[in-house]
Amino acid sequence: MSSSQSFSSTLPLTLPTNRPTTPPSLPLDVPIEEETMPGYDFKDFHHPNPGDILDGGRFELIVKLGFGSSSTVWLARDKKKEMEDKMEDEVEDKMQDKMQDTMQDTMQDKMKMADIMEKRWEDRCYVAIKICTSNFQNQAASEHELRISNHIVECAPGDESKYLQLRTVQDSFAIQGTHGTHTCLVMEPMREPIWLMRRRLTKMSKATAPTLVIFKMFLQNLVGGLEYLHECNVVHTGK
Repeated sequence: MSSSQSFSSTLPLTLPTNRPTTPPSLPLDVPIEEETMPGYDFKDFHHPNPGDILDGGRFELIVKLGFGSSSTVWLARDKKKEMEDKMEDEVEDKMQDKMQDTMQDTMQDKMKMADIMEKRWEDRCYVAIKICTSNFQNQAASEHELRISNHIVECAPGDESKYLQLRTVQDSFAIQGTHGTHTCLVMEPMREPIWLMRRRLTKMSKATAPTLVIFKMFLQNLVGGLEYLHECNVVHTGK
């Protein structure tokens, strides 16, 4: 008997007996997240739940990503895009099968196959939805944000590479709530902020040599996006 067989025979397989339990409910009298923001008013915010369907059945909310004094941001599934992607995948499957049957071992054919596989791995059906508050001041601010985003895109017609470093609004719609209208801005989901990525990668308060190249890439993109904003005569004042 081998050592691995002997070892396994002395440790019989056991399955964990602990089952996941339902998490405890949050106390209703303790403020959390946006409720802790200065000037918070329950009537100004829209209060959705995971699984809610927005914009006539197009978007399904999954989880809240963040919050602020004038909005909450949710990860959502674009059900319309999901269906379109499914149809595209079926077409690409047929193309891939056909290419494998007739493909010669050339660099051009390999590049075509790589393009198909790259598209397959893109998570195109997930979006971030910023649900703005309904009070007049913040509603005007969200409409202004939408106009600026459209202006950024219009400054480079037909050339998305100009604003790849910037997150622009992909779509927008409105929710009619109990106490007013909530403007919703649909954007591409992003990753964690740089400070959180730095802490996760380095476990320190500063970048180290192995990760410095990553932060240099971020800075290069940041400066490139800022340069394009200036070309569009756009500046962020922080107000």
